Amino acid sequence: MGNEPSSTNGKTDFLIHDSRILSGPTLINQMQQNQWRIGLQHPHLLQTLGGQPEGEQYRYYFEICPITLASLLSERYGTKQYFPEEDLQALLLGIVSALSFLQEKGISHGGIDSCLQQDICTQEIFFDSNSSSFKVLDSNLINGRAYAIQEFINGKLKYLAPEIIIHPTQPMSEYQLHKNDIWSLGMVILEAGTLKSNDTLYKNGLQPKLIQDRINEIGTIYGKQFAENIKMMLNFNPNERLDSVNLFNFLLEQQRIANESEQQIQQQQQLLLQQQQQQQQQQLLMKQQQVMYQQQQYYYEQKISHQSPVNRQQQQQSQKNLQQNQYFFQQQKQLQQQFQFNQTQQSSPYRNQIQIQPHISNQQQRTNCHQQQPSQDFMMIQHERTVSIEKMPSRIIKKIIYPDCKVGYQDGSHSASRMGQNQYWQSKHTPQKTQKQSSPLPRQQSSPYQSQFMYQKYNVIGNKENQVPLNTNEQLRWKQDMGQSKLVVQQYNQQKPSINEEPIRRVIVQSQALRDNFV
Repeated sequence: MGNEPSSTNGKTDFLIHDSRILSGPTLINQMQQNQWRIGLQHPHLLQTLGGQPEGEQYRYYFEICPITLASLLSERYGTKQYFPEEDLQALLLGIVSALSFLQEKGISHGGIDSCLQQDICTQEIFFDSNSSSFKVLDSNLINGRAYAIQEFINGKLKYLAPEIIIHPTQPMSEYQLHKNDIWSLGMVILEAGTLKSNDTLYKNGLQPKLIQDRINEIGTIYGKQFAENIKMMLNFNPNERLDSVNLFNFLLEQQRIANESEQQIQQQQQLLLQQQQQQQQQQLLMKQQQVMYQQQQYYYEQKISHQSPVNRQQQQQSQKNLQQNQYFFQQQKQLQQQFQFNQTQQSSPYRNQIQIQPHISNQQQRTNCHQQQPSQDFMMIQHERTVSIEKMPSRIIKKIIYPDCKVGYQDGSHSASRMGQNQYWQSKHTPQKTQKQSSPLPRQQSSPYQSQFMYQKYNVIGNKENQVPLNTNEQLRWKQDMGQSKLVVQQYNQQKPSINEEPIRRVIVQSQALRDNFV
């Protein structure tokens, strides 16, 4: 009956019959030489628990895996219930890892097939439901390679590599046998992916065109990359076909790159999701601020609407008065600067020879006042040109300037009695007392506060010479500025140039004696 599996005491055992094809030592002797392979453990290799000879047979014990790939395929034949790509990827990577493990141990599998013809072949690929993984049976341990070749000659195995089909009896190296295993695994994956039997592919020899059509169908169902992997495994040239170890490393690198790209995609998606959430939060915050602003605006309008008309008019009038006051203060400041400039020009007797600058905030004011003690100066009244100097003697008026900026005049002429009788000279040449100067501020309608402010300014500016200074910061600052101006004028009087006018010089010479007597 060939190979017949049976279940005994929780184990799967196979009865192996002697084969008459092999020459040399008997099959039992060969199985005894392979005892070291019992006990090899790999997550994708069906574990061999032990074995013992029974007459001309040899019995092996394996772990129980009742589900085979053949049973899974038989349920899906004739339908389009394709396996998920993840399951086929797990099947491919798991079996290749087991073959790579056997290759590193110096063992070739000896022909992999899905055993669709269950009456003539063993089930070699199992599905472990406990670990959800596929496992492969070490069939060469049971049958040997000669048994698989004999089955192909009889037209029953449809998974052998083309080099074995061309030279079935030619001995091959272990390295070539590992590449044969890759071809057989590729045919199993091709059948599992298309859910079509491989019988037509081996009819009248291998059909390369039909194999390529099946590969294209795999690409349509599972993608181009998976189809390229199958095409690489089903390369007709064994020298260009990868062995188990190289194929396993290639698939691991491919999977690593796929995982990294998937992680990058997930990170980008998470970043995009975070950005979208931030934008939504910002939009929500802007909407909340807009609603709050609208509510405040509404409450303000309601508050204004509930006010009486008189209150609204008062509020508007107060705003208008505030604007007028600001404008008025600016004008007052400009006029005050201009007035101080004019006063400075009038206070100096040599204003025609001194260049006086207007008042600036960062400059000091200049006035004709001395600092400590009263100063004396003499004013000479010149006669009209129609009157002779011999007939009309000179008149000397002494001008006294006090430290508090008061100005006084004293007549020191010897002919004051005669000149006092002449009303013409008294009215024309006698200096008048300093009168209060009115402020040049223009008259305009102003509020009570503005009127009070203007009145205070008139008292301070207009009566600057006769008013007693107040003990305020502003008066003290003005006094310091005037003191500095006195010093400047005094320095100028000391350094002023000589007057070249001859008539005035003669008058000064004539009145020298009079001044001496007066002093």
